[in-house]
Amino acid sequence: MTMELVSLLVGGVSGFVMKLIAFQVQSQQDLFKQQMAWIPVADESADRAERRGGVAMRRFIVVSIMLGVVYFPLVMAFTGIDTVVETSPASWDILGIFTGGFESIEGYLVMEEIRSAVMAIIGFYFGQGTIRTK
Repeated sequence: MTMELVSLLVGGVSGFVMKLIAFQVQSQQDLFKQQMAWIPVADESADRAERRGGVAMRRFIVVSIMLGVVYFPLVMAFTGIDTVVETSPASWDILGIFTGGFESIEGYLVMEEIRSAVMAIIGFYFGQGTIRTK
């Protein structure tokens, strides 16, 4: 391989690498500009959300969920109150006339939605505690 050919190949490869680096830097700059443009929108959205319900509404939601997860199961365990749930009709009973209905179960039914809400509350308050600025 002659020196001219090696020089040509090295020049081509280095030009490609430099162009690739420049393209990546430009992409990062564009992304940074877009993110900076999103900050006022996110701030305005957070301000609207804060005005909407306030602290009292958030506390009401938290207390309601905690009552459903902690207090009501405890009361129902000591008083012997049953929970009534709907049963699914059989697959052959299209209208649900002959099968299905309601069934009484002992205890309190904690559904997946309630568990998800508790996890959201825990995440919200732990996340809020980590970014305190006061």
